[in-house]
Amino acid sequence: MQGTEQWVVRSPGAISGRQLRYLLTTLLIEAGRPLTVRELVLLCNREGVVFQGRASKVISDALRWEISWSRVTRIGRGVYRASSGMIPRSTRHWIAKRVRQVRVYLAAVRTQAGQAVYLVHPGWSTVQIT
Repeated sequence: MQGTEQWVVRSPGAISGRQLRYLLTTLLIEAGRPLTVRELVLLCNREGVVFQGRASKVISDALRWEISWSRVTRIGRGVYRASSGMIPRSTRHWIAKRVRQVRVYLAAVRTQAGQAVYLVHPGWSTVQIT
């Protein structure tokens, strides 16, 4: 389908790319304070995220991308904070919408382990994640 975005999931609860970056940015905004990579790993685990590889490396790589877009600021080694004043309002709304979808997916994985999960992508057709 033209114009649709494919969600590639290697294992239940595993997210990466844009979904992970947006979730991390949202966690930093919700915290309202700088967070360490260790704290972000714990928050992601609480959400139900499964990391493909070393969690701290995956998170720092994802945050590097967000730093380049000025959505996140690196305070020190392994410490990051959200740059919420720098994020345009429309982008914040788009990120919030995507994070709600990711959280619905992660909640479904936690409650229905092993079953197919159907998500509705905004404005597009249903996406099946197995």
